[in-house]
Amino acid sequence: ARELALLEKIPDGITPWEDPDVAAVMALRQDRAAALHIARAYYQQKEFAAAQAVLGPMLKKFPGDERLHFEMGTVCHEQKKYQEAVQEFGRTIELMSDHVDAHYHLGHAHLKLENKVAARESFAAAVRLQPTHAFARINLADLLLEAGETKAAREQLEIAVKLVPQSPRAHELLKKTKRSSMP
Repeated sequence: ARELALLEKIPDGITPWEDPDVAAVMALRQDRAAALHIARAYYQQKEFAAAQAVLGPMLKKFPGDERLHFEMGTVCHEQKKYQEAVQEFGRTIELMSDHVDAHYHLGHAHLKLENKVAARESFAAAVRLQPTHAFARINLADLLLEAGETKAAREQLEIAVKLVPQSPRAHELLKKTKRSSMP
């Protein structure tokens, strides 16, 4: 009877309960979100060193956050720190293997380092993950064409032209594949 009486005193609905662990986790998530927001604002203003200064400490705190690694990769790329960009995009992919933009940007960083084989693999991965990624297809086709793989390049470009018919580069490369295949 006593327990039933206590039960009747409990209000219906959700009882608010302050959990210090949940509050700490929420504060950390807000810290990361704020850092990403600030870093992106600096990035848009082309203040890449400031963006890197915001992201660096957060990456030390949260080394397993693929968003932070991706943002750091884009900032490093803009600062022409291509080897660091490769590392950051690579870490992003380690943490989230289906991160299409990380594969795509990794391809560009590899191109800047003259590593065409790795760039080709990165663009191909972006296309596998997102077949409608026209610009990954165009970059892949360019590398295929350069390697003498005209037929494979043409296949990529025919799809790319359908996806982005306004792309002069796709049309130019497609014409190149047709000229290359002529006797």
